[in-house]
Amino acid sequence: MKTTKITPTTLLLVLLLLVPVAAERWPMGDGATPYPLGNNYGEYQNYGGSPYYHDGIDVLGYGGEPNYSVIDGTLVLKQSSEPYYSGIMIIDDSGTNNGWVHWHITYSTIPFNVGDPVAVDDYIGDIATWPVADFHHDHFTRMYFTGGWYQAIDNPMEFMVPDTDPDAPVFRNARGTDIFAFRTNTQTSPTYLDPTALYGEVDVVALIGDLIQHPTWELALYTISWWVDGAGGSVPETLFVTFTGDIPPDNTVPVIHSTDGTCYTRGDYDFRDFYYIVTNTDGDGVAEYSDHTFAWDTTLLPDGDYTFYVKAVDEFGNEVTESMAVTVDNSGSGVELLGFSAAGREEGLLLEWSTVGEASAFVLQRRESGADAWLELHDSPITERSWLDTAAVAGVEYEYRLSVVDAAGRREELGTLTARRDPELPGRFALGEPWPNPARGSLSFNVELPAAAIVEIELYDLGGRRVAARTISGAAGSNTLSLDADGLASGVYLLRAGVEGSSATRRVVISR
Repeated sequence: MKTTKITPTTLLLVLLLLVPVAAERWPMGDGATPYPLGNNYGEYQNYGGSPYYHDGIDVLGYGGEPNYSVIDGTLVLKQSSEPYYSGIMIIDDSGTNNGWVHWHITYSTIPFNVGDPVAVDDYIGDIATWPVADFHHDHFTRMYFTGGWYQAIDNPMEFMVPDTDPDAPVFRNARGTDIFAFRTNTQTSPTYLDPTALYGEVDVVALIGDLIQHPTWELALYTISWWVDGAGGSVPETLFVTFTGDIPPDNTVPVIHSTDGTCYTRGDYDFRDFYYIVTNTDGDGVAEYSDHTFAWDTTLLPDGDYTFYVKAVDEFGNEVTESMAVTVDNSGSGVELLGFSAAGREEGLLLEWSTVGEASAFVLQRRESGADAWLELHDSPITERSWLDTAAVAGVEYEYRLSVVDAAGRREELGTLTARRDPELPGRFALGEPWPNPARGSLSFNVELPAAAIVEIELYDLGGRRVAARTISGAAGSNTLSLDADGLASGVYLLRAGVEGSSATRRVVISR
C-alpha cells in the first residue's frame, strides 16, 4: 500500500494530492517502450557539494532525442539556462497544479510558451547533449507547481505506463567478505563490530543497488526491510524506508546512508555505492531525522546464534533477500564505575574516573545538553583514566558519556555526568582538539585567547609541506574556527594555530 508522508509544508496539499496523475506514456520514443534510468527517485547524489536526494527519475536517451508530453495540460514555466539546464513544467487539467517537470531540454527546440495548452503526445523539445558520460536525459519529476517553482510529490515510477523492469536488486559485500556490516549505534565515529560477538544497540549496514533497463548505472531501491530469527527469539520484519510520497528532508541523508570511512556512500558519474543503515528506522517507512536513534537492540534477545535478514524490493516488485549468521553476546565486561567527575581548568574541563575490574581501554563522548548526537573526544580508545577536554566552550553545559572497551573491541557504557566550564577568560592561548576527526572536508576547532588577536591557522602534511592556511581575527575568550581541507588526500596532517608568541599543534586525519 502506497504511503505519503504528511508534513506541515504539505498539509494543505493533501486533498489535492489525492487526485491521481497518471503518465499515460514515457516521455520519449513511442511512449510504450520503457527507457533506461540513470538516476532514480530518492537516490543519494553528491557531485562535489552537499549530498541530497534525487527528486525525479533521469530517463536516458541520446543527445537531441525528441521529448513528448505525458498529459493534457498547460505549460506553466519555461526556463532558459543553456546549454544543459533548460526545461519546462506542465500541469494537468484537474485544477490541482499537479503535473510534470521535463528538464535538460534544449530551450530553442521548445515549441510552447507559458500559458499554452499542451496535449498528450505533443512534441515538447529535444534532450540536451550532456557533457559527461553520455548522460543525455530528461530529468522527469512528478510535481506540485508552487507558482514560482515546483515541489516533488511522488516517485514517477509509480505512474509510468508501461512499467517493466527485468532486473532484481543486487546486494554487494558491505565489509570485506561479509554481506552486512555491524557497528555501534552512533552517527559520529562508529565502532565496527565483530558479527560473532554483537552487543548493545547495533546499526546494520547493507550495500544495495538496482538496475532499470541499463547494464551499469546502479540506482536507489524502492523498499527495504529487515528482521532477525534464531533459536532464542526473533525480531519481526521492520520496514526501513520506502521511496514514495514527498522527497525526504536533506537532514535525513546521513540517517539513511552510511558515510564513514568504512562504509562510504557515493553517488556520482564514477561511483554508485549505496550503503543503507537499514536499522535506522521506527518502522513506518518514512525517513525522519529522529530515526537515527533507532537500532537493533541485541539486549532484547538471549545471547546466542541468529540470522539477520535484509529484503530489497524495486518498484516493479522484483525482490531479493540476503542473510548473514551472527552471534549475540551481551555478557558484559565486569567493569564497574566507582567515580566520574569534571573540574574546570584554565585549558578546559578535566574529566577523571575510577573503576574496578579489568578494563582494557575507555571511550569518552560529549554532547551539548539536550542534543541528540554524541561526539567522540579521541581517535581511538584510551588507557588513561583522565581526559582534558580543551574544546569545551566556557559557559556551555555538556553531557559526558564514559564507556569501557574490552580486548575484543566490545563497548559497554559505564556512566554519564553533566558539567559546565566556568566562563572566565583563559589565562593563555590554547588550541582544542579538531572535529570531526577523521574529517572529509571542513575542520572545526576551538581556540582560547586571553585577549583579541590575529590567529594564524595552517595545515601541514607529514612531509612538512603547508597544504592549507588562513588568518582569522579572534575575540577574547573561546573562538570556534574552521579550515577548509576539502580536496586533500587521505592521510595524517598537523593542524597548527598560533598568535604572536604562542602556538599549538594538533593531529588530524583526513579520510576520503
